[in-house]
Amino acid sequence: MQPLLDTPRNILIAVDESKGAELAFRWAVDCFIRPDDKIFLIHVRRSPWDQQGAPATGVKSSSGSVGLLPACIDFSMAMTMRFSPELAKKFDENSKTQADLTMEKYMALAAESQLQCAGNILEGDERDVICKEVLRVCADILIVGCRGLNPLQKAFLGSVSDYCARHSACPVVIVKPASKTRGANGEDEEPGGSFQVKEQEDMD
Repeated sequence: MQPLLDTPRNILIAVDESKGAELAFRWAVDCFIRPDDKIFLIHVRRSPWDQQGAPATGVKSSSGSVGLLPACIDFSMAMTMRFSPELAKKFDENSKTQADLTMEKYMALAAESQLQCAGNILEGDERDVICKEVLRVCADILIVGCRGLNPLQKAFLGSVSDYCARHSACPVVIVKPASKTRGANGEDEEPGGSFQVKEQEDMD
């Protein structure tokens, strides 16, 4: 039995401060969301403390947790340093503030587009938290962007989009920025607001 095309859907969109997340949100609004759909936004922030309660280092601990780095700290530097309690506390405060600002931004964009939208800020490993949120909101589709990690960052931090494609209980749409667009004069231009969609694959 084929589902009705006009059946309202629960759509979960993962958002953060990255350009990839903004592209994914804009693609969803422009190309995917229907008027009766219910939109759920999720933003996951990291604690500066790993699961053992030790300051996060920015690399995987034995438990598999990963600490998130302040923007002022280079990724390679974090592999040889540990956060002091004072720095960890400050980072946690900044993380909460940034999370609130991020969610406010996307809720405002959703309101401008007259979407039925609810937002949720959670703490933990983005991959696990997003997959659990899929179940909580009974999502029919999960939409995520690409953070554009370099190979070293991907090796240590892992790809949220790839993990979700493997483990999400619902279909996943991964919105990737186009590498280049062709300008009116025939020359290559930077991608800007362009995007391409990667369909969920059977990655098991």
